[in-house]
Amino acid sequence: MTSSKDEEKAIELAQQAIRFVASASRALRQAVSLAPENPQVEAAFYKIQSDDAIHPLLRYCQKYNQDGDKTSGKQVLEFLERSNALLPVDVTERCMEYVVGKHNLHGDELQDLILASLLQQNPAAKRFIAKRLQESVTVIFDTIYAIGDRSASCLAAVALDPSAWSTESARNVCKRDVFQLFIAKLMESGHDHDGRALKGISRLLAASAEELQNFVDQEGFEAILVSLDDRLPTEVQGQAMLATAKYLEVSGEKGQNSLSAFITTRLQRHTNEDLILAFSAAAAVFPIVPSVASTLFLTEGFLQTLVPMLELKAKNAKIEQAALDMLSAACIDSACRDAVSKYCSDWLEHIVKNGKDQRPAMAAVVLAKVRGANSNKDQRGQDSNTGVDDVVPKFKDLMAGTEEKSKQSSMEGLAYASMQPKVKQQLADDKAFIKGLIKTLDESTASSMTMFGGLTLINNLTRYQPTLSEEQKRMAQLKAYANASKGTQQADPLDDDTHVTSRCKSLINAGIVSLAVNISKKLSPT
Repeated sequence: MTSSKDEEKAIELAQQAIRFVASASRALRQAVSLAPENPQVEAAFYKIQSDDAIHPLLRYCQKYNQDGDKTSGKQVLEFLERSNALLPVDVTERCMEYVVGKHNLHGDELQDLILASLLQQNPAAKRFIAKRLQESVTVIFDTIYAIGDRSASCLAAVALDPSAWSTESARNVCKRDVFQLFIAKLMESGHDHDGRALKGISRLLAASAEELQNFVDQEGFEAILVSLDDRLPTEVQGQAMLATAKYLEVSGEKGQNSLSAFITTRLQRHTNEDLILAFSAAAAVFPIVPSVASTLFLTEGFLQTLVPMLELKAKNAKIEQAALDMLSAACIDSACRDAVSKYCSDWLEHIVKNGKDQRPAMAAVVLAKVRGANSNKDQRGQDSNTGVDDVVPKFKDLMAGTEEKSKQSSMEGLAYASMQPKVKQQLADDKAFIKGLIKTLDESTASSMTMFGGLTLINNLTRYQPTLSEEQKRMAQLKAYANASKGTQQADPLDDDTHVTSRCKSLINAGIVSLAVNISKKLSPT
């Protein structure tokens, strides 16, 4: 907020500027009246007249183009930030010429911010880029792509904006060209570490997947799948996931066959790099195409040889992490869960007890998913030493740590484990744990996976059984009698209203209401 002293100073300076302008104007008029044909007088007159005619933003952009000074660039940004009015078309086009024409092979943050701001605020700026794309799509694409991440994203925005184009056919041609250039950039760079190309690809596929799917060949799709590598930044993986999901949605059997070929080929090569890429891709696509992923996962011989292979490569932590991610994702499918329980339980228990870094937490999450889902069934592998409640202490320890990844894993594991009534009560009765849970969530960002897992856990602890009508109660009693005669397990008393109420009170006493208020503020800052 501006202080009263600052406002007084600003008013004083503004009045001083007006006085100077008035004084200069009087002096110039007198000079013209005394010597109207004097060359210096004429030059001064035309200089002031031309300076008054130049739009201030155009002056800033021109200076920024000429000297590349950060001060000039900041003046451009400050003008754009404080002025919401649309710029005249001619001013916009000349500003774009100056900003795009500022030659810098690698681009810079300031130039990226300026160009993105111009494109976002002024329709004429988009029309300028659209016209340039029609004239020479590769040249203008490469120029803007090199400037920075924001500017590159605007290329997709221009290609998708009908108002920027003279005709729809021209837009469609350029949209296809821009999409193929993004694919080429992704393949050219190998790993798109900043996600620049992937953002354009995913945005264009999200809007026009049916039209653009035919421009994704096996090599292009594999470049996207390689970007699912769990060693890459989360943002890059997220963009790759969006692009993969949209492409698989519209490409049908062609896309599924390409996916299968990518994973099986890399599994057969058996190199460390190929195994990590195969496991990462499988983990990412399980939620998208579970039927295809589960078919690959349950291929005869794959799981039977997975653990022996992982034991041989035990020194490579990245392979184990990628495999654990895949096993965790596979638990979405019941047949895959059963297979993991049968073939991988012993190895997972070993990792929980002896693993390093994030691997014990990841292994414990997989066990929680398998044991939690299978707790009421006679599954093969259930004679293992580790039950769902046995991994809970591990999750508690991880939640108390400082590693964010460990906290995420612990919350995910506890969310699954707390589906079991015994675990719910065990957690609710642990006052120190409940206080630690609330503290952890209070320190987490509203959109984090830690927050999501923690809120899921709280929901499990406090959810009452559905209220039944009299008719439903009678039907439930008949069903219970029938199940009792068959030896089927009955509803757990730890899930009755009395126990749920007791758990709710424990959370209220620990400060859950204050936490809920704080989370709502994070989600809705206004």
